[in-house]
Amino acid sequence: MHRHAQAVALVAVALLASSCSNSDTKARSPLTQTTIEPAPVVVTATARTVVAQPVSNPFCPLVAPFNVVVGVNLQPNGGATVFVTSVRAQFTDSSGVQMPQVTLPMPQVTLPAPLPTTGSMVQTVSGIVIPVSGTTIPLTIPIGCAGGRQGTLVVVVVTSDDAGRSSTQQLSISVM
Repeated sequence: MHRHAQAVALVAVALLASSCSNSDTKARSPLTQTTIEPAPVVVTATARTVVAQPVSNPFCPLVAPFNVVVGVNLQPNGGATVFVTSVRAQFTDSSGVQMPQVTLPMPQVTLPAPLPTTGSMVQTVSGIVIPVSGTTIPLTIPIGCAGGRQGTLVVVVVTSDDAGRSSTQQLSISVM
């Protein structure tokens, strides 16, 4: 009986040891996208700190009492053609209350992008204004219906190149 218990313990240890690996399993999975190193686009904010602007006639939840207005600069970092596939934003106030994450509808943006010759494209969805001009995306994010107006706005930019490799970059902006 003692030898049987030792054999079972040895098999259990062998199975546990074989389940551990130092290799990157993401590279073997066909369902996982690869990340581009270094990032194909440098993502920065037009300001590290912004002031929440009061809105006239707020009526929650349809019209939030404040707007956060900031620009997101996208600069190509190399020679590959890069597509901006999505931009997400989430505000967390200073007491930890999180607004729902907002995925911004993206017009097709390809970098390096030619500068527009006439005007700019403007898109408004669910109270979010997204004018696109060149490689800066100005954002207007409504806040304040649930929580305060001071906190942190996190913006996530997802890109992919013409080979299908994706990259995700995040930036944090202080909101006063």
